[in-house]
Amino acid sequence: MSPTTSASEDWLDPIIGLDYRTALSDKWVFYGRADIGGFGVGSELSWQLGAYFGYKPSQNWNLFGGYRHLAFDYESDNASQFFYSMSTSRPLLGVSI
Repeated sequence: MSPTTSASEDWLDPIIGLDYRTALSDKWVFYGRADIGGFGVGSELSWQLGAYFGYKPSQNWNLFGGYRHLAFDYESDNASQFFYSMSTSRPLLGVSI
């Protein structure tokens, strides 16, 4: 049996970003999102990129799918020496009302 370890750390990052939306037709929409943050305030660097296409079967419903990449690089400066470096990319599907 492998040993179990755990640790936790909280931080707050300033983030700047862009959110782009454009109608491709009456029913189809494109969404683009990008942001970057951290700047050494909380994490060293955090960023994400996403691109999504949405289909609006009615005025109140939106079905969407796309791809997103998210990355964090965090290193604590206290005695616990907490390191967290993560990167994930995944397709996604969603519904909004």
